[in-house]
This record gives sequence, structure tokens and C-alpha cells, in this order.
Amino acid sequence: MRSLLCLLLAVLGATLVLTDEEVQCPDKSHCPSGTSCCMLYDGSFGCCPYENAVCCKDQIHCCPSNTHCHEQEGRCLNHVTGLTMPMKKKLPSRPRNSSIFRMTNDVSCDEGKHFCSADDRCTSLENGGFGCCPLMFHSCGDELHCCQEGAMCDEKNFNCVLPEGKIRPMIAKVPARKAFPKDGASHRHSVHSVKAVKCPDGKSQCPEQTTCCEVGQGQFGCCPVPNAVCCSDHLHCCPQGTHCHVSEGRCENHNNDVSMKWMKKFPSTPIVMKEQHPFYPNIFAFDEEPNGPANIVCPDRSTCGPSSTCCPSGELGGEMTYACCPLTNASCCDNGCCPRGFACEGNRCEKVPLWYARHRHHHN
Repeated sequence: MRSLLCLLLAVLGATLVLTDEEVQCPDKSHCPSGTSCCMLYDGSFGCCPYENAVCCKDQIHCCPSNTHCHEQEGRCLNHVTGLTMPMKKKLPSRPRNSSIFRMTNDVSCDEGKHFCSADDRCTSLENGGFGCCPLMFHSCGDELHCCQEGAMCDEKNFNCVLPEGKIRPMIAKVPARKAFPKDGASHRHSVHSVKAVKCPDGKSQCPEQTTCCEVGQGQFGCCPVPNAVCCSDHLHCCPQGTHCHVSEGRCENHNNDVSMKWMKKFPSTPIVMKEQHPFYPNIFAFDEEPNGPANIVCPDRSTCGPSSTCCPSGELGGEMTYACCPLTNASCCDNGCCPRGFACEGNRCEKVPLWYARHRHHHN
């Protein structure tokens, strides 16, 4: 009987509610809250960006509740209300036990030149560049804003109109990050200042385009939107322009008829500082140990000792000269260098958080 029930759930593409934050699919993979599990053509499950969605027979697309799939036209129809809208492609589900906040992989927009975070999707900007929309959002026609999947973009009023008629504010795209230039192991360019939001305690930080919010006892967490409203329960937050309805667990703005589920804060990252290492003079070829490890030759043909890094130190006669840092794969600063994994911050070194280092991972 139990196996028959599991089979029935798989065939219907049904979803099981796991927690308030996510949905468990029949194969034990997870989809975000507010989405539905639908079986894909390979037997695995994908996430449809609608709650209580209709899974289409092509096992690629899906439609909102109270509509049906018209595969030939690629649209979702409701003959009673006259609603017609494009089908949406399912997104991959998240394997069991992986983190909700993925902190180590980026999405490449153009073969490694620009990146969006793992929880975003790459979209084009009006200037021809790349911007990032949240994973369950699509790009609007102005190429500057994003709306939830299934919502229509009202560019005139900067609103998203959901299929059920609810209004949500548009979200501005975040510019895609440029990749660091590829450097050899023996010489590297400067890595200056971690781009982050420093929290009021002076000890913690949050990623760009987020907000530091107190989580109690003088400690801070991160709200995943900029200029957020920090809720009094010290666990949740709301977008700018709304207020926290703590008893309902929602973000509201009665003037714009906005009502949305509030967001959970995620942990901030400690700020770790070290002193910079001073450069040491270039060495001559005859200083090299005959049977020891080979010295490193810098791009200007000067030489540094083994386990060192050649750091740019300024131009002389129109050509870049190099100084020696006593560390391997170091970050080069103006007047010294930092260990790998640290960035230059004034005359000190600041540890680079994973969420900032991840786009460098593709180039080291």
C-alpha cells in the first residue's frame, strides 16, 4: 500500500510540505517555498515557480493553479477567466541536505567574464551588459528590473502584477560582477577592499546588496535585500517600503496593496584582519641555491625567491617593475602583500568571505 501511494505521488507530480521554507519532492529533493515539484522527463523532479502548479505532459513546463497546459501554443489557459500566459520552464530541484544559501558556486553570464550569484540568474541590461535577477524572477522589458515568475511587469508604475491580481514592487537588477583577470601563480594583481556591508558592531559583515540586521545580544545577521526593514522578532526582515506584520509573518504596505511573506536573515561573516607583509628586494641569479628550489622570474625579468609572489610596484621608463612578496599566491597591495584569501584594506589585510571569494574560484 505504501509503495502504491509513493508511485501515485510521483505520477501526479505531487509535493510534500517539508518546512515553512521549502517543499520536499517525492524523490527527497527540495524546492523553495512557494513552488511545486514536477517530474522531469528523466524521472527526477524540478521546481515549478508556482504554488500548487499544474505539471505539463511534456515534463518540461508547468502552469499556475486553475489553468491548463496548451503544449502546442506553449501557453497556460483558463477559459473561465480568459487568462492566457506563457508556460514556464521548470528549474532543477535542490538535492537533499544541500544548503538553502549556496555560497560557493556562481552562474557565468558570458563564458566566465561576468558572474551572478548561485541564487540568481543572468539577464541583459539596457546598456548591453549583464545584470542579475533572483532565481525565481524574470527580466522586465525595461531591462532594469525583475518580477516574480508568472507576474506581468508594469514598468510605468514599477510594479509586478501577479496572475491572481496582487501587486508587488519591482526589484532592481544587481549588476553582474566582473571576473578577476587571469594571473600566473608567480605574479598577481592587487586585490583591494572586500565589497561588503559592514555591520554596526564593527566585527561582522554582509554581502553587497544586503542589510545588516540585529539578531539579538548585539550580534548581526544579513537580510537578503538592500535597505531592508529589520523585524522586531530579530529573525526576519522585509523589503524597503514595507513594514513587518509580526503576528502574520508578512511584509505589508497598505498604500500599494503589497503583502508578501517575510524573509529570514542568514548569518553574517566575522571580519578578520591581519598585518600586511612588507616586500623584500629582488635577488640576483648568483644568490640562488645550486640544488635548492628554483627562484621565480617576474614579468620584468627580475627574480624573487622560491615560495614568493611577484607584485607590481610601479612603472619605470614606461614598463612595470615588480617587488617580491614572501608569500605564495599572495594578494598584492600598494606597499606590501596579504596571504591568499585576504584582501588589502588600507595598510592591513582583511579575510575575504566565501560569498566574495566565490567568483575568483573560477580563475585561480
